[in-house]
Amino acid sequence: MPSINEVIERVKRTKPNTTEDKDQARWLITLDGRVYEEVTKVDAPDRPPVKEFPEDGDKPLLVDSPYDNVYDLYLQAMICFSLGEYNDYNNIVDQFEKTLRDFKAWWRRSHVPKTRSHIEVM
Repeated sequence: MPSINEVIERVKRTKPNTTEDKDQARWLITLDGRVYEEVTKVDAPDRPPVKEFPEDGDKPLLVDSPYDNVYDLYLQAMICFSLGEYNDYNNIVDQFEKTLRDFKAWWRRSHVPKTRSHIEVM
């Protein structure tokens, strides 16, 4: 699983930018929190999202390979949006949303929902 620092470094190599690391980390923390609340919280509550930067900069984010590029795509999209590069933003967001949908679908297939039994004991 990638960390905040690893994703920021990968994105710097593929999309050079002047956005500060703390802003990029904030975006990644927001996405990781969203993944936790919307996808993994019920089945993996013992794996909370990262919360602080730089303290949690080397802690693993929640989405693992082969879907971990969701973080790279999100970060690239947010950088494009902040720089007013809206055409690039729209293209990257499409890729991000597809990757996030694929991850959610994989998670649902791989993690059987916990159900409650309604058996009454007499």
